[in-house]
Amino acid sequence: MKFIPILSLITLLLLCSTHSLANNPSATAAPNAAAAEPDKPSKKKKKRPAVSLFRLKPSSLTTQRRLNARLLADKQIKIFSQSEGTVIQNGPNIASAVNKDQLLIQLDDRSYRLDYEQQVIQLKQKEQELQRLQKLAKKNLATAEELSLAQTNLKLAQNAVARQKLLLSYTRITSPLNGIVTEKKVEAGDVVSRHTHLMSIMDTSAYNVIFTASEHLLPSLSNLEPFDVSCEALPSRRLTARIDRFYPQVDSLTGLITIEAVIDGPITPIPYTGLNCQVQLTLVEEAGMRIPLAAVRYENNATSVFIYDPLTHKISRRSVQTGKTYDQSIAIKQGLAYNDLIIHKGHYGLKHGQEVMVNNPTILQQR
Repeated sequence: MKFIPILSLITLLLLCSTHSLANNPSATAAPNAAAAEPDKPSKKKKKRPAVSLFRLKPSSLTTQRRLNARLLADKQIKIFSQSEGTVIQNGPNIASAVNKDQLLIQLDDRSYRLDYEQQVIQLKQKEQELQRLQKLAKKNLATAEELSLAQTNLKLAQNAVARQKLLLSYTRITSPLNGIVTEKKVEAGDVVSRHTHLMSIMDTSAYNVIFTASEHLLPSLSNLEPFDVSCEALPSRRLTARIDRFYPQVDSLTGLITIEAVIDGPITPIPYTGLNCQVQLTLVEEAGMRIPLAAVRYENNATSVFIYDPLTHKISRRSVQTGKTYDQSIAIKQGLAYNDLIIHKGHYGLKHGQEVMVNNPTILQQR
Protein backbone atom coordinates (compact mmCIF):
# COMPACT_ATOMS: atom_id res chain seq x y z
CA MET A 1 0.00 0.00 0.00
CA LYS A 2 1.32 3.36 -1.14
CA PHE A 3 0.68 6.59 0.87
CA ILE A 4 0.25 9.97 -0.77
CA PRO A 5 2.69 12.45 0.68
CA ILE A 6 1.14 15.03 3.02
CA LEU A 7 2.37 17.96 0.95
CA SER A 8 0.68 16.61 -2.15
CA LEU A 9 -2.65 16.23 -0.24
CA ILE A 10 -2.61 19.89 0.93
CA THR A 11 -1.91 21.05 -2.61
CA LEU A 12 -4.87 19.06 -3.91
CA LEU A 13 -7.28 20.57 -1.34
CA LEU A 14 -6.21 24.15 -2.21
CA LEU A 15 -6.84 23.50 -5.87
CA CYS A 16 -10.35 22.21 -5.18
CA SER A 17 -11.17 25.24 -3.01
CA THR A 18 -9.96 27.72 -5.69
CA HIS A 19 -12.08 26.02 -8.33
CA SER A 20 -15.19 26.27 -6.10
CA LEU A 21 -14.72 30.03 -5.47
CA ALA A 22 -14.25 30.65 -9.15
CA ASN A 23 -17.59 29.02 -9.94
CA ASN A 24 -19.42 31.09 -7.13
CA PRO A 25 -17.85 34.59 -6.88
CA SER A 26 -20.84 36.05 -4.89
CA ALA A 27 -19.81 34.10 -1.86
CA THR A 28 -16.86 36.37 -1.32
CA ALA A 29 -18.33 39.53 -2.86
CA ALA A 30 -21.05 39.94 -0.22
CA PRO A 31 -18.76 39.94 2.77
CA ASN A 32 -16.29 42.15 1.02
CA ALA A 33 -19.01 44.63 0.00
CA ALA A 34 -20.40 44.67 3.49
CA ALA A 35 -16.96 45.27 4.88
CA ALA A 36 -16.20 47.95 2.32
CA GLU A 37 -19.48 49.95 2.98
CA PRO A 38 -19.02 52.42 5.89
CA ASP A 39 -21.62 52.75 8.70
CA LYS A 40 -24.29 55.52 8.12
CA PRO A 41 -26.38 56.77 11.07
CA SER A 42 -30.19 56.60 10.35
CA LYS A 43 -31.68 60.06 11.30
CA LYS A 44 -35.46 60.68 10.74
CA LYS A 45 -36.65 64.29 11.05
CA LYS A 46 -39.49 64.56 13.57
CA LYS A 47 -42.78 65.95 12.22
CA ARG A 48 -43.90 69.19 13.88
CA PRO A 49 -47.34 68.98 15.54
CA ALA A 50 -50.10 70.99 13.83
CA VAL A 51 -52.02 73.53 15.90
CA SER A 52 -54.73 76.17 15.37
CA LEU A 53 -54.26 79.71 16.68
CA PHE A 54 -56.55 82.35 18.15
CA ARG A 55 -55.55 86.04 18.23
CA LEU A 56 -56.64 87.79 21.40
CA LYS A 57 -58.64 90.97 20.68
CA PRO A 58 -61.07 93.16 22.62
CA SER A 59 -64.46 91.53 22.46
CA SER A 60 -68.05 92.16 23.33
CA LEU A 61 -70.70 89.67 24.39
CA THR A 62 -74.24 89.72 23.03
CA THR A 63 -76.87 88.12 25.23
CA GLN A 64 -80.64 87.84 24.99
CA ARG A 65 -82.80 88.71 27.98
CA ARG A 66 -86.55 88.19 28.19
CA LEU A 67 -88.14 90.14 31.04
CA ASN A 68 -91.70 90.50 32.29
CA ALA A 69 -93.31 93.89 31.81
CA ARG A 70 -96.62 95.74 31.91
CA LEU A 71 -98.18 97.69 29.08
CA LEU A 72 -99.64 100.97 30.31
CA ALA A 73 -101.24 103.97 28.67
CA ASP A 74 -98.86 106.91 28.62
CA LYS A 75 -101.44 109.17 30.26
CA GLN A 76 -104.46 108.39 32.40
CA ILE A 77 -106.33 111.53 33.39
CA LYS A 78 -108.74 111.84 36.29
CA ILE A 79 -111.70 114.14 35.65
CA PHE A 80 -112.81 116.21 38.66
CA SER A 81 -115.74 118.57 39.07
CA GLN A 82 -114.92 122.24 39.38
CA SER A 83 -118.43 123.17 40.42
CA GLU A 84 -121.18 121.69 42.54
CA GLY A 85 -124.51 120.52 41.26
CA THR A 86 -126.72 117.60 40.26
CA VAL A 87 -125.72 115.25 37.44
CA ILE A 88 -128.51 115.50 34.83
CA GLN A 89 -126.74 113.87 31.88
CA ASN A 90 -124.48 110.88 32.38
CA GLY A 91 -122.12 110.37 29.46
CA PRO A 92 -120.15 107.36 28.21
CA ASN A 93 -119.68 104.23 30.24
CA ILE A 94 -116.47 102.36 31.15
CA ALA A 95 -114.55 101.09 28.08
CA SER A 96 -116.32 103.58 25.82
CA ALA A 97 -114.16 105.49 23.36
CA VAL A 98 -114.38 109.27 23.60
CA ASN A 99 -113.09 112.11 21.46
CA LYS A 100 -111.54 115.36 22.52
CA ASP A 101 -114.17 117.97 23.63
CA GLN A 102 -116.89 115.32 23.73
CA LEU A 103 -119.46 115.86 26.51
CA LEU A 104 -118.89 113.52 29.44
CA ILE A 105 -121.14 114.84 32.23
CA GLN A 106 -123.69 117.65 32.39
CA LEU A 107 -124.55 119.26 35.72
CA ASP A 108 -127.74 121.18 36.39
CA ASP A 109 -126.81 124.68 35.24
CA ARG A 110 -130.06 126.59 35.84
CA SER A 111 -128.85 128.45 38.93
CA TYR A 112 -125.54 129.33 37.26
CA ARG A 113 -127.33 130.48 34.11
CA LEU A 114 -129.63 132.80 36.08
CA ASP A 115 -126.65 134.30 37.87
CA TYR A 116 -124.93 134.79 34.54
CA GLU A 117 -127.93 136.54 32.98
CA GLN A 118 -128.21 138.79 36.05
CA GLN A 119 -124.58 139.82 35.72
CA VAL A 120 -125.11 140.54 32.04
CA ILE A 121 -128.03 142.86 32.88
CA GLN A 122 -125.95 144.69 35.49
CA LEU A 123 -123.15 145.07 32.95
CA LYS A 124 -125.51 146.74 30.53
CA GLN A 125 -126.63 149.15 33.25
CA LYS A 126 -123.03 150.09 34.00
CA GLU A 127 -122.37 150.69 30.32
CA GLN A 128 -125.40 152.98 30.05
CA GLU A 129 -124.41 154.85 33.20
CA LEU A 130 -120.93 155.49 31.84
CA GLN A 131 -122.32 156.71 28.51
CA ARG A 132 -124.66 159.14 30.29
CA LEU A 133 -121.87 160.60 32.41
CA GLN A 134 -119.62 160.95 29.37
CA LYS A 135 -122.30 163.09 27.66
CA LEU A 136 -122.71 165.22 30.79
CA ALA A 137 -118.94 165.61 31.11
CA LYS A 138 -118.85 167.21 27.66
CA LYS A 139 -121.25 169.85 28.95
CA ASN A 140 -119.29 170.19 32.20
CA LEU A 141 -122.28 168.74 34.09
CA ALA A 142 -120.36 165.70 35.50
CA THR A 143 -117.22 165.73 37.56
CA ALA A 144 -114.09 163.76 36.81
CA GLU A 145 -114.61 161.74 40.00
CA GLU A 146 -118.09 160.65 38.84
CA LEU A 147 -116.72 159.66 35.45
CA SER A 148 -113.85 157.66 37.00
CA LEU A 149 -116.22 155.84 39.38
CA ALA A 150 -118.51 154.86 36.48
CA GLN A 151 -115.55 153.45 34.57
CA THR A 152 -114.50 151.40 37.61
CA ASN A 153 -118.03 150.05 38.10
CA LEU A 154 -118.14 149.04 34.44
CA LYS A 155 -114.86 147.12 34.78
CA LEU A 156 -116.15 145.31 37.88
CA ALA A 157 -119.33 144.39 36.05
CA GLN A 158 -117.34 143.00 33.11
CA ASN A 159 -115.27 140.84 35.49
CA ALA A 160 -118.42 139.58 37.20
CA VAL A 161 -119.88 138.49 33.85
CA ALA A 162 -116.66 136.72 32.87
CA ARG A 163 -116.49 134.93 36.22
CA GLN A 164 -120.11 133.82 36.05
CA LYS A 165 -119.62 132.61 32.48
CA LEU A 166 -116.67 130.54 33.68
CA LEU A 167 -118.72 129.00 36.50
CA LEU A 168 -121.45 128.19 34.00
CA SER A 169 -118.93 126.40 31.77
CA TYR A 170 -117.94 124.16 34.71
CA THR A 171 -121.36 122.52 34.55
CA ARG A 172 -120.46 121.10 31.15
CA ILE A 173 -117.60 118.58 31.59
CA THR A 174 -115.87 117.49 28.37
CA SER A 175 -113.03 115.15 27.46
CA PRO A 176 -109.59 116.76 27.26
CA LEU A 177 -108.29 114.12 24.82
CA ASN A 178 -109.08 111.14 22.63
CA GLY A 179 -109.18 108.03 24.74
CA ILE A 180 -111.14 105.36 26.55
CA VAL A 181 -113.09 105.66 29.79
CA THR A 182 -111.41 103.55 32.47
CA GLU A 183 -113.35 104.72 35.55
CA LYS A 184 -116.82 106.14 36.15
CA LYS A 185 -117.69 107.37 39.63
CA VAL A 186 -121.11 109.06 39.28
CA GLU A 187 -124.48 108.41 37.74
CA ALA A 188 -127.37 110.62 36.71
CA GLY A 189 -129.10 112.12 39.75
CA ASP A 190 -125.98 112.17 41.93
CA VAL A 191 -125.20 115.46 43.66
CA VAL A 192 -121.51 116.33 43.47
CA SER A 193 -119.47 118.93 45.24
CA ARG A 194 -116.43 120.73 43.98
CA HIS A 195 -113.32 118.60 43.33
CA THR A 196 -115.27 115.32 43.15
CA HIS A 197 -113.64 112.55 41.09
CA LEU A 198 -116.12 111.89 38.28
CA MET A 199 -114.30 109.54 35.88
CA SER A 200 -110.89 108.62 34.39
CA ILE A 201 -109.82 108.51 30.78
CA MET A 202 -106.69 106.91 29.36
CA ASP A 203 -104.89 108.33 26.38
CA THR A 204 -104.88 105.82 23.49
CA SER A 205 -102.37 107.68 21.36
CA ALA A 206 -99.26 106.61 23.32
CA TYR A 207 -98.29 103.62 25.47
CA ASN A 208 -95.42 102.69 27.77
CA VAL A 209 -93.97 99.45 29.10
CA ILE A 210 -92.69 99.23 32.66
CA PHE A 211 -90.22 96.51 33.70
CA THR A 212 -87.44 95.89 36.19
CA ALA A 213 -83.87 94.75 35.58
CA SER A 214 -80.74 94.16 37.64
CA GLU A 215 -78.66 97.22 38.35
CA HIS A 216 -75.66 95.33 36.92
CA LEU A 217 -77.22 95.62 33.45
CA LEU A 218 -77.32 99.43 33.52
CA PRO A 219 -74.17 99.87 31.35
CA SER A 220 -75.68 97.66 28.64
CA LEU A 221 -79.17 99.15 28.93
CA SER A 222 -77.97 102.73 28.57
CA ASN A 223 -77.26 102.30 24.84
CA LEU A 224 -79.92 99.72 24.12
CA GLU A 225 -81.42 99.64 20.63
CA PRO A 226 -85.24 99.51 20.17
CA PHE A 227 -86.59 96.13 21.26
CA ASP A 228 -89.65 93.95 20.71
CA VAL A 229 -92.61 93.79 23.09
CA SER A 230 -95.05 90.89 22.99
CA CYS A 231 -98.32 90.52 24.88
CA GLU A 232 -100.28 87.29 25.14
CA ALA A 233 -103.54 89.23 25.01
CA LEU A 234 -102.45 90.82 21.71
CA PRO A 235 -100.92 87.91 19.75
CA SER A 236 -101.31 89.62 16.37
CA ARG A 237 -99.75 92.94 17.40
CA ARG A 238 -96.05 93.58 16.90
CA LEU A 239 -94.86 96.34 19.19
CA THR A 240 -91.47 98.03 19.35
CA ALA A 241 -90.26 100.09 22.29
CA ARG A 242 -87.27 102.23 23.25
CA ILE A 243 -86.11 103.10 26.77
CA ASP A 244 -87.29 106.52 27.89
CA ARG A 245 -86.14 106.76 31.51
CA PHE A 246 -84.64 104.94 34.48
CA TYR A 247 -86.32 105.44 37.84
CA PRO A 248 -83.77 106.82 40.31
CA GLN A 249 -84.60 104.48 43.20
CA VAL A 250 -82.94 101.04 43.21
CA ASP A 251 -84.54 98.37 45.39
CA SER A 252 -82.08 97.81 48.25
CA LEU A 253 -83.18 94.19 48.76
CA THR A 254 -83.30 92.91 45.18
CA GLY A 255 -80.96 95.34 43.40
CA LEU A 256 -83.63 95.88 40.74
CA ILE A 257 -84.26 99.17 39.00
CA THR A 258 -87.52 100.18 37.31
CA ILE A 259 -87.30 101.11 33.65
CA GLU A 260 -89.91 102.86 31.53
CA ALA A 261 -89.93 102.47 27.75
CA VAL A 262 -92.07 104.17 25.13
CA ILE A 263 -93.93 102.21 22.47
CA ASP A 264 -92.97 103.55 19.06
CA GLY A 265 -95.97 104.88 17.22
CA PRO A 266 -98.29 105.77 15.79
CA ILE A 267 -100.17 102.61 16.68
CA THR A 268 -103.74 101.43 16.58
CA PRO A 269 -105.43 102.24 19.92
CA ILE A 270 -105.27 99.41 22.45
CA PRO A 271 -108.38 99.29 24.65
CA TYR A 272 -106.47 97.99 27.68
CA THR A 273 -103.92 99.17 30.19
CA GLY A 274 -101.86 97.06 32.60
CA LEU A 275 -101.46 94.06 30.26
CA ASN A 276 -98.80 91.50 31.13
CA CYS A 277 -96.14 91.53 28.43
CA GLN A 278 -92.56 90.51 27.83
CA VAL A 279 -89.68 92.56 26.48
CA GLN A 280 -86.94 90.94 24.38
CA LEU A 281 -83.64 92.71 25.07
CA THR A 282 -80.43 92.23 23.10
CA LEU A 283 -77.65 93.32 25.44
CA VAL A 284 -74.09 94.00 24.33
CA GLU A 285 -71.68 93.63 27.23
CA GLU A 286 -68.01 94.52 27.13
CA ALA A 287 -66.40 91.19 28.00
CA GLY A 288 -62.78 92.37 27.89
CA MET A 289 -60.29 89.57 27.21
CA ARG A 290 -62.02 86.36 26.22
CA ILE A 291 -60.46 83.26 24.73
CA PRO A 292 -61.94 79.91 23.63
CA LEU A 293 -62.66 77.63 26.54
CA ALA A 294 -60.64 74.86 24.87
CA ALA A 295 -57.47 76.97 24.96
CA VAL A 296 -57.13 76.77 28.74
CA ARG A 297 -54.98 74.01 30.25
CA TYR A 298 -55.53 72.81 33.82
CA GLU A 299 -52.53 70.96 35.27
CA ASN A 300 -51.30 70.60 38.84
CA ASN A 301 -53.81 73.12 40.18
CA ALA A 302 -52.47 75.70 37.72
CA THR A 303 -54.22 77.38 34.80
CA SER A 304 -52.22 78.13 31.68
CA VAL A 305 -52.30 78.55 27.91
CA PHE A 306 -49.80 77.97 25.11
CA ILE A 307 -48.55 81.10 23.31
CA TYR A 308 -47.15 80.89 19.78
CA ASP A 309 -44.11 82.94 18.71
CA PRO A 310 -44.30 83.63 14.93
CA LEU A 311 -40.57 84.42 14.76
CA THR A 312 -39.27 81.15 16.19
CA HIS A 313 -42.36 79.02 15.45
CA LYS A 314 -42.10 77.80 19.01
CA ILE A 315 -44.62 77.76 21.82
CA SER A 316 -44.37 78.73 25.45
CA ARG A 317 -46.60 77.96 28.39
CA ARG A 318 -47.99 80.99 30.24
CA SER A 319 -49.94 81.06 33.50
CA VAL A 320 -53.23 83.00 33.42
CA GLN A 321 -55.95 84.03 35.83
CA THR A 322 -59.41 83.24 34.52
CA GLY A 323 -62.74 84.91 35.23
CA LYS A 324 -66.34 84.38 34.19
CA THR A 325 -67.16 81.44 31.95
CA TYR A 326 -69.49 82.02 29.00
CA ASP A 327 -71.00 79.58 26.52
CA GLN A 328 -67.84 78.59 24.60
CA SER A 329 -65.35 81.09 26.00
CA ILE A 330 -63.80 82.25 29.24
CA ALA A 331 -62.70 85.66 30.47
CA ILE A 332 -59.03 86.29 31.23
CA LYS A 333 -58.24 88.62 34.12
CA GLN A 334 -54.46 88.46 34.07
CA GLY A 335 -51.55 86.93 32.15
CA LEU A 336 -52.29 87.82 28.52
CA ALA A 337 -52.09 90.85 26.25
CA TYR A 338 -54.06 91.81 23.17
CA ASN A 339 -52.71 90.29 19.92
CA ASP A 340 -51.24 87.29 21.73
CA LEU A 341 -51.45 84.17 19.53
CA ILE A 342 -53.03 81.43 21.62
CA ILE A 343 -53.27 77.76 20.73
CA HIS A 344 -56.82 76.52 21.03
CA LYS A 345 -56.64 73.29 18.99
CA GLY A 346 -53.96 70.62 18.89
CA HIS A 347 -52.79 70.68 22.50
CA TYR A 348 -52.19 66.97 22.88
CA GLY A 349 -48.56 66.22 23.67
CA LEU A 350 -47.35 69.81 23.41
CA LYS A 351 -44.43 70.94 25.53
CA HIS A 352 -42.91 74.27 26.43
CA GLY A 353 -40.37 75.40 23.80
CA GLN A 354 -41.63 72.97 21.17
CA GLU A 355 -41.70 73.96 17.49
CA VAL A 356 -45.13 73.64 15.87
CA MET A 357 -46.84 74.04 12.52
CA VAL A 358 -49.85 76.40 12.16
CA ASN A 359 -53.03 75.08 10.55
CA ASN A 360 -54.52 78.54 10.02
CA PRO A 361 -51.58 80.69 8.87
CA THR A 362 -53.84 83.52 7.67
CA ILE A 363 -54.34 84.55 11.27
CA LEU A 364 -50.68 85.58 11.37
CA GLN A 365 -51.45 88.39 8.91
CA GLN A 366 -54.28 89.77 11.03
CA ARG A 367 -53.85 92.57 13.50
